[in-house]
Amino acid sequence: MAGNTSKLLLVFLIGFLLINTEFVAADKAHAKKKTCERKSNTWTGVCLVSSNCEKHCKKQDKALKGSCHQVDFFTRACMCKFKC
Repeated sequence: MAGNTSKLLLVFLIGFLLINTEFVAADKAHAKKKTCERKSNTWTGVCLVSSNCEKHCKKQDKALKGSCHQVDFFTRACMCKFKC
């Protein structure tokens, strides 16, 4: 009886480790795709045209993307997306 219990415990342990490894791998893949957004450090003035902001973010800030966002009621800023 003790032999069957230890075998069953071993099977559950191996199954747990395999499942846990899959979740860790999936979490790492998700983290690689994650982006963070912040205001451009080099943009000056009001951001009205997102395509200009995108070009600026890629060239000046070395970002992945960029677009204009409403920051508050009166202000639109150029926001750049970077890898986190």
